[in-house]
Amino acid sequence: MKYCLNCGFIAADNSTSKDDVNCPECNTPFQEDSMTGEMFESLSEFEKEQYAEQLYAKIGSEVINKYIRKYGEPSFYSSWWYDKYEKMCPGQEALRYEPIEEWKARFYEKYGPHTQAYQDQLLENIRAERESRQSTQVKCPYCHSTNVNKMRDIDKILYGGEAGRLASLIGGSQWYCRNCKSKF
Repeated sequence: MKYCLNCGFIAADNSTSKDDVNCPECNTPFQEDSMTGEMFESLSEFEKEQYAEQLYAKIGSEVINKYIRKYGEPSFYSSWWYDKYEKMCPGQEALRYEPIEEWKARFYEKYGPHTQAYQDQLLENIRAERESRQSTQVKCPYCHSTNVNKMRDIDKILYGGEAGRLASLIGGSQWYCRNCKSKF
């Protein structure tokens, strides 16, 4: 378990603060004991209470009370004593560390097919928009590339050369293919 002697923040090794060296609340270096999150979860409720009392004694009651006054008691438990926090705050989940794939699976399971259907619809809208943009895009008639530029008058003179200058300006080629170098 990691704990801060300055502000009283406590974090388990399976919380979102598991990789932090310093406290996310006050940037003070964490103190650490040998209790892991897995070990703590395997304790009985009575043993958890005893461990919490020992942890509070290490941190100090003044610091603990300051933290509780600042954030409220339920927040105090959210990053290390998950089951107590979730009992005190029905309908809320503590922020455990988990890989993004597991989080997504839990999210979809909790919020149901509506969320998945909504995301699928968004993806379908994006695909349709891309396809409509591609279908209206100018393509080279020779190599079928979409890597084409509209020619300006100065480009017509440069690409057309001196001999084709008048014909280009009157209305000849409008587009230049950057792949096959053709004008159309």
